[in-house]
Amino acid sequence: MKWLVERQALAGMLPMHLCDWALVVVAVALWKQAPRWFEVAYFWGLAGTIQGLLTPAIDPALALWRHIAFFAVHAGIVVGVLFLVFAKGMRPVAASLPRVLFWSEMYLIAALTANALTGQNYGFLAHPPITPSLLDYFPQAHWLYVATVNGVALLAFAILYLPWLIVDRRRGVHT
Repeated sequence: MKWLVERQALAGMLPMHLCDWALVVVAVALWKQAPRWFEVAYFWGLAGTIQGLLTPAIDPALALWRHIAFFAVHAGIVVGVLFLVFAKGMRPVAASLPRVLFWSEMYLIAALTANALTGQNYGFLAHPPITPSLLDYFPQAHWLYVATVNGVALLAFAILYLPWLIVDRRRGVHT
């Protein structure tokens, strides 16, 4: 029964990782097909969740169902975003960037607050995960680490918007 049941502190079970929030945003975007929900789903789902799939931050000692759930949820977020792009024709616009930056900073504040109150590592903002990832190469000083995480996220958002910007410029659309 150990493969099914495990003990974990309640403070470590809060839905405070970015992918937890991205899952909710993608679900609402799929339900409502509203551009504002989509744009957050697009940037968070592709910039953050793909990184999570490539370098999964899941303890190998956890129960098998946790591994299955991790990959199912993360893949579901990406599939949901891609469905909205390719099947529903949704896409970000230039004005999406400042709005997503705002919501990303709100998440950052919420995760840093949760970490301070619980001693956890939500958003991997306290330190890199126990498994290897890009975050291992970030500065060790906490304030610089958090600033680098934030800066890399903003750069990833810009890169994800770049193809749409190029398409618009080629079509003569000024955003």
